[in-house]
Amino acid sequence: KPGAILFDEQGKTCRVTWVSDIETPPSAYALRFRDGASILACADHQWVTWTYAERKALLRSPYEDKHVFPRDWPRWKLRRICGTQPSESRIRPALALIASGLSIRKAAVRAGICRSSLKVHLAAAKYVRRTPIIYEDSPGPRVRTTSEIAATLLQPTARADLNHCIPNCLPLDLPRVRLPIPPYTLGAWLGDGGSHGAAITQHEPDQASLIKNIERDGFECRMHSHPQNFGILGLQILLRTTGLLRNKHIPPLYLRASIPQRLALLQGLMDTDGGIERASTASFSNTNLNLADGVYELVCSLGMKATREQRKTSGNYDSHRVTFTPTMQVFRLPRKADRISFSCSQQMRRRHRMIEAAEPIELPGPMRCITVDSPNSMYLAGRAMIPTHNTRVGAETVREWARDPSERILMIAPTASDVRDVMIEGPSGLMSCYPPGQRPVYYPTRHLVQFPSGAVGITRSADVPERLRGPQFRKFWFDELCATEQPQEAWDQVQFGFRVPGPHLRGIITTTPKPLKILKAILANPRTVVTRGSSDENRANLSADFIADVIDPYRGTRLGRQEIEAELLEDIPGALWTRKLLDATRIKEADINWHRIVRTIIAIDPAVTHLESSDLTGIIMAMLTESRHVIIFRDLSCRESALGWAKIAIAAYRTRRLDKIVAEVNNGGDLVEANLRTIEPNVSYGKVWASRGKHIRAEPVASLYEQGRVHHVEGLGDLEDELCSWTPQSNDPSPNRLDAMVWAVTELLVQNEEITLQRQFAEPYRIGI
Repeated sequence: KPGAILFDEQGKTCRVTWVSDIETPPSAYALRFRDGASILACADHQWVTWTYAERKALLRSPYEDKHVFPRDWPRWKLRRICGTQPSESRIRPALALIASGLSIRKAAVRAGICRSSLKVHLAAAKYVRRTPIIYEDSPGPRVRTTSEIAATLLQPTARADLNHCIPNCLPLDLPRVRLPIPPYTLGAWLGDGGSHGAAITQHEPDQASLIKNIERDGFECRMHSHPQNFGILGLQILLRTTGLLRNKHIPPLYLRASIPQRLALLQGLMDTDGGIERASTASFSNTNLNLADGVYELVCSLGMKATREQRKTSGNYDSHRVTFTPTMQVFRLPRKADRISFSCSQQMRRRHRMIEAAEPIELPGPMRCITVDSPNSMYLAGRAMIPTHNTRVGAETVREWARDPSERILMIAPTASDVRDVMIEGPSGLMSCYPPGQRPVYYPTRHLVQFPSGAVGITRSADVPERLRGPQFRKFWFDELCATEQPQEAWDQVQFGFRVPGPHLRGIITTTPKPLKILKAILANPRTVVTRGSSDENRANLSADFIADVIDPYRGTRLGRQEIEAELLEDIPGALWTRKLLDATRIKEADINWHRIVRTIIAIDPAVTHLESSDLTGIIMAMLTESRHVIIFRDLSCRESALGWAKIAIAAYRTRRLDKIVAEVNNGGDLVEANLRTIEPNVSYGKVWASRGKHIRAEPVASLYEQGRVHHVEGLGDLEDELCSWTPQSNDPSPNRLDAMVWAVTELLVQNEEITLQRQFAEPYRIGI
């Protein structure tokens, strides 16, 4: 259930954030691993696996340790250098020849290298070692469904070897706990101790070393009459109080102790009842099934894979054997510890499990999908602690709903292209949840998705809320509600669609949180279940460039907290505008009385350049009413070239028959007017010059907002984010939308009348609504 604690592939704890309903999938498989572990999973369940080709790419990389998987293996991609890099022993002589006066061409010929390969070294006047980078097509592990694994189980070669593997998890990273009995001593007693007392039987060659390790735990040992037996003073009382006398087992507290404590427990067990075989294979044998089960879990919790088998002893008893190849020292007795080798050439095989079979299940049982908050969207499954992958919340929820043939599901996004490119065909969209051959059929012109079960999906965009009025449904998925131009109207129309009779009327909203009134109302509803996730949880599916250029630079910033960490951010102290202030004067576009509009203008705050890192060009359309109110009507801001933003402004000027265009000329000077007149020679144009600070220009305009004389229509989210986040002390990029809005209001109101800078609301005016 949500809130439950699990472990991820790094051994860290994570929480379940979402669970699907328990349902019986149409198809499922039993995945069997070479170590004997087995997990039942539906055909659409996701795993992160390494194929043969991806493992070879790792082994052949000159930048990786060939004996272990990368620590963050789900996100690993092969780093490469494009082309070849001549060695330093060839570049340095060529540089010396050039320094002595020889031409570049002759020096390159003598050194036996290409002239072009010398450019970067000549520029630096020394040998420059190139940095390998990750390309888009770089091989590496990726997310695969169970059905995909089954279809590619074997390598496409003549030998047909096994193809997929999953690396072992790292040791469970847990805090140190207070244990009633030191772990090594408890392990030694569990292995060779008498179940009725505190005596241990150990043959004489190993006895001195074993006693020495036990005495390090603070106990005193005394020899018995039999030379192979000795007692541990004070241990029997502790065994009785912990319920271990006549009941040998590993207490749960010890299985969830810290890594050093669990390792010490395993060493005590292996020193007494363990052995070392050929090829550094360790084994533990005991007739106690509960104890063998505990050792198996203990080994897996330390990041090692283990196998189990049952044999008959000479006395016709069942002997339970746990076998594993250690990746850490699991013995303290020198006789056993010295026989383990960690330097073999096939160490990588110790650290992963091969998938050897994917057998279809004829009658699958009930299953459910879950989502966790781990950074790589992974958690450990089964007693063998095998890393498996998260699920895609929105699309996976729809897929689960669509198992019901009578289901009707409405899928909504801000625009029609968002529905197609994100919700349906995107990497986390609906189609990616199904294996090839079982995917639903998408009819974009009919706005319809036909699921294999017979269920029907209806697709709609929220840019015209009235179009949401017709469909009837029992389930809906609304993606990016907060990015919709008219979120309140769109949400209202969705609510009226819940007309199909039947139980379980449900919906899911997946959105970046913004402090909108409608979102706050939804969150306040007691029937709403909220699940938050950060972009870090999806790093395995993000490109390295996106992480380096977007995720990491914006981490800790206000924008990053909203977009990356999914925080619902409220108003900033010191900001001139607040969400409450903007909501209090908001109007609907349909309620505007166009006969009372007396003047309409566009204000422009042009950017100097149009690079990706440049500021936006702010373009705001505003209108003045008969009652001296201003309506902020459109935000046309863009990142375009000078002619690009000029074309956008002139197009609006012509379409809306505007009265004037005003533009700040601090940066562009006369070129601003020239760009506009290149497209429309007869444009009515006025230029403004910013001779005062931004805060001084903005404060009279903010005062008009507080007097209730400036109104926003719906769909100005980017402008409102800028207004409510900008302060005079802000170090964020230039707020060009804010600047353009200030120039618009100044042109329509401020310069034509005196503004009292008192922070109070005036008597409400009628503006023809």
